[in-house]
Amino acid sequence: MSYQHQFQLLVDILKNQQDVHYGTHDEFEQTKLLVKDLLNNQAVSAETKAMLMEVAKYASAHDLEGQHSNLSPEEIQQYVNEFQKYTAYNN
Repeated sequence: MSYQHQFQLLVDILKNQQDVHYGTHDEFEQTKLLVKDLLNNQAVSAETKAMLMEVAKYASAHDLEGQHSNLSPEEIQQYVNEFQKYTAYNN
């Protein structure tokens, strides 16, 4: 999977969590795996990597079944906006 597609998947997961104010264990696990891969990609800017680290902390802190998001919709939207710059649909 290209890094553009990884970002698109991450955006989709975050948008879903933003819409329903909830994340599943599988979504948090997938988020952590995507972030780990993207942090190792040299095409990703340092600023974006800092945001990825914040998303990884968020996913790790909420990787329990039934937990609700502690990020505001505005914070999630900030991540979505940044990550969409890298999606396949934006290149």
